[in-house]
Amino acid sequence: MSETRKIRVGMVGAGSMANAVHYPSLASYDDVEFAGICDLNEERLNTTADKYGIERRYTDYRRMVEEVAPDAVYVIGDPDVMYPIWVWCLERKLDLYI
Repeated sequence: MSETRKIRVGMVGAGSMANAVHYPSLASYDDVEFAGICDLNEERLNTTADKYGIERRYTDYRRMVEEVAPDAVYVIGDPDVMYPIWVWCLERKLDLYI
């Protein structure tokens, strides 16, 4: 039996909703791996990364995407803050989840 390929997800946002819902949900899947994490707040970034064993940590989502080359990007946060990031991802034809 062959091993299932893991979907490598880049995460943007490490706030309370992301930690309450999105990270635990994605972590529950055997075929999902956190490829990188990005948040402007370094305390939230490191706390979440430590909790989920995410090594690649960024405060710049563009750098994360360029260096990690994820299969998909989750951008979690208030629409008024995240909209430019969503547009940036879509312009690059990334698989985006919001």
